[in-house]
Amino acid sequence: MQLYGITGTASNLIKSYWIDRYQRVPIKNTYSKNHFSQWEKVKHGVPQGSILGPLFFLLYNNDLPGIINDISKPNIFMDGTNIIITHSNLTDFKEETNTVVEKISNWFQNNLLILNFNKTLYAFHNKI
Repeated sequence: MQLYGITGTASNLIKSYWIDRYQRVPIKNTYSKNHFSQWEKVKHGVPQGSILGPLFFLLYNNDLPGIINDISKPNIFMDGTNIIITHSNLTDFKEETNTVVEKISNWFQNNLLILNFNKTLYAFHNKI
């Protein structure tokens, strides 16, 4: 947060939103309509379904473009990211694509995130 100039009272308020958070989830049960899991402490991540969640998500992943924008064109949205890689040489294109995927994979691992391959699409367009 300091990187974006968020300090003092604002920083403390945001930290209090993240620290000592607990969650539980409803469990589908045919015998009882109001059955929930045990309360568990949230160790990391952005609270989903919150009003501030999208803002925190953007702050959380705002450094992603910086690691790949020298060889690709990343576009970050509230609910996803597009990465565009172009090159006239197929061999160089493949190398750059592998480099971007490796850098993104490392970024995900370092930030305790998991890339959902079920929602990941790779499209190749050969422009002649």
